Amino acid sequence: MRAHWSGLAMERSPSIDVTIVVVPRERFSFAPQTLKSVLENTEPPYKLLYVDGGSPTWVRRIIESQARENNFTLIRSKQYLSPNEARNLGFAKVQTKYTVFLDNDVVVAPGWLNGLVRCAEETGASVVGPLYCIGQPYHQKIHMAAGLAHFEDNGATHRYIDKHLLEHSWLDDVRDQLKREPSERCEFHCMLIRSDAMRTVGPLDEKLLGIVETHSDLCMLVRNAGGTVWFEPASVVTYVPPPPVHISDLPYFLLRWNNDWMTQGRARFAEKWGLRADDPDLIRHDWWICYQRLLFVPPVWNALGVLGLQRRNRVAAGILGTIDFLVTQRIARRNRTPQVGS
Repeated sequence: MRAHWSGLAMERSPSIDVTIVVVPRERFSFAPQTLKSVLENTEPPYKLLYVDGGSPTWVRRIIESQARENNFTLIRSKQYLSPNEARNLGFAKVQTKYTVFLDNDVVVAPGWLNGLVRCAEETGASVVGPLYCIGQPYHQKIHMAAGLAHFEDNGATHRYIDKHLLEHSWLDDVRDQLKREPSERCEFHCMLIRSDAMRTVGPLDEKLLGIVETHSDLCMLVRNAGGTVWFEPASVVTYVPPPPVHISDLPYFLLRWNNDWMTQGRARFAEKWGLRADDPDLIRHDWWICYQRLLFVPPVWNALGVLGLQRRNRVAAGILGTIDFLVTQRIARRNRTPQVGS
């Protein structure tokens, strides 16, 4: 696959005036691979900034070494940060025309950045998202090729609609269907935004804590302000989810998806957009988050599957509640005040 995408790197964008802001998503152990991928597969010029929110010592040392060797900016917080907190910290230092937010569990293909910038330059897009793939082997199985994020009203209900297009398709099977086109959303796995557009609708909402709707929130705000969101398949990245989760990742991983954050974030999103607390798409995402939290105890999750108890039931809810009570609430209380230093 590397040979296939390498040709894209030969096509230079009209201008590369961009800062790449890399932030933690749910763990730290994959971050060195993400940075290595960016440094190897991104054609200069560009600026790179990494926001490190409380990573374990062994990861921190690798990132510090990479920053020294490759002369990129490192912002260090001793406390854990939510993803939007980290993005806001990074964006505060951006002075370029474009900003790219990149999660620290992503591998980029050659030509990825040029594709995003070229799309923004040629379409006037405010936000551009790449073709998102998922898992290994890299750049082969699609996570999302454009997406939906809007509201539907039938007079009685006001519903949030959220959908990944071509999800779970193999890239080789649908390559001829992919084209640059407007989209309703892209995701923070990798997202280019005009810095002026970010300043218009920002800062990012830090009350949207343990939920996955943060990217849709930004894209809908941009669209409401008259901007546009585009999908650019010439840019390809791969989101690499757990498992495994390194033992040193567990405190942040459990904080990221704990019940308090999820409940607060969902309530904030619902209030902000006039949704019912039991909106079907928000409830669906709640159960995705429940699944996510049980990834670090796969025997428990697999046992629930055998018993048919992986979905909305008291057994799964009880297990998750116990995890939160014993572990994540203490972590949350201890780590809610960021102490930032560069």
